[in-house]
Amino acid sequence: MIPPERQSPAPTRRGSGLPFRPRVPDTLRTLYEQYCRSEARELLGLLSREGRRSLMRAESESGRPLSVEALHDAARRLLPLPPYEAWVPSYLANRRAYLERLGIPAVPARTAPVTIAIRRVGDRWWAHLNVRRVEGQGEWRGFVAFHEDADAQHAGRAGSPGPGAPVGRQTAEIFRGPDPELLRSRFLEFGEAAMEGFFRSASD
Repeated sequence: MIPPERQSPAPTRRGSGLPFRPRVPDTLRTLYEQYCRSEARELLGLLSREGRRSLMRAESESGRPLSVEALHDAARRLLPLPPYEAWVPSYLANRRAYLERLGIPAVPARTAPVTIAIRRVGDRWWAHLNVRRVEGQGEWRGFVAFHEDADAQHAGRAGSPGPGAPVGRQTAEIFRGPDPELLRSRFLEFGEAAMEGFFRSASD
């Protein structure tokens, strides 16, 4: 657990009395929504003109105001899209393929930090590897940001590892290398003990 010397009783999921175990991080919802909108747009592009008209008539008959956004929502409801909790593990295992499908570069082009990997740490926290390109040096640097699971913050003792613990914290730029994918591989290869060490060393 994180950290052992400050361990508090495990929180429980609201209303259940059962120990809380976070399933997926809550920090990818914006990207998930982008994925769903992209899939809906693709479906609309495949429909014939009559098919789109039929969709619009159905929306009109339901009493919902007609708009481009409403048409996208209708297309989205027709698709067997995975729920967020099922999509996240698939995204984390196939990040490059998802980003390419969304038209997002798998290798960040900007110098501002970008999250390129996420992994669970302990029972309540998610570690995010954020990397940035150092202008003019051909080098990438990264730090680890720890975010408490959204449900854990409301469960039991707020899901914190100890009294007064912060909801978020981050390390210094402890990752350096010529390629962000190399930094990502190193981050994912660390064992649980190493990640807990990073957590304890992280600043608020």
